Amino acid sequence: MHKTEGAVWMWNVFLFHFHSYYTHTNTQYDEVLRLRQLTLEREECDLAQDLEKLDRERNVHTRELKGLYNEDHSRFKWKDEKKVNYIKHALREYNIHKHLEHKRIVKLFDVFEIDTNSLCTVLEYCDGNDLDFFLKQNKTIPEKEARSIIMQIVNALKYLNSEIKLPVIHYDLKRG
Repeated sequence: MHKTEGAVWMWNVFLFHFHSYYTHTNTQYDEVLRLRQLTLEREECDLAQDLEKLDRERNVHTRELKGLYNEDHSRFKWKDEKKVNYIKHALREYNIHKHLEHKRIVKLFDVFEIDTNSLCTVLEYCDGNDLDFFLKQNKTIPEKEARSIIMQIVNALKYLNSEIKLPVIHYDLKRG
């Protein structure tokens, strides 16, 4: 082998090894960068999901706060004195109604407190609509039907006025 051929051969071997090393190192570096990029993309996705969840929670809390504020500042909010008066009236109505027994008066089965602001009354089921709805649907009704409805109401009112010693207000009338 000639000197220059040996030098060229050595140079080619050096370039081959250098290129292999460089390519191998570069490939490892590219792989590391690719893995880091995937990790960052995954973290970015997780952060976006967390942000979305926090936004939803913030919106829920904001709505709840607005609702509480609106309740506290409502012009329809009852003053404590009015609320006490209403409770007294409701209890009085319950005590009267629980003793009523007439076929034209809805039976009251039970009353219970839902929370400090709400009561629930359990009444007998009445099929059909109330008298107001019936009259709005039927602008005119035959005299015979009107007489029947009036007699049912008078019969129930007569029972209330003769059997019950307390004054009763009649504001929930339904046709039977």
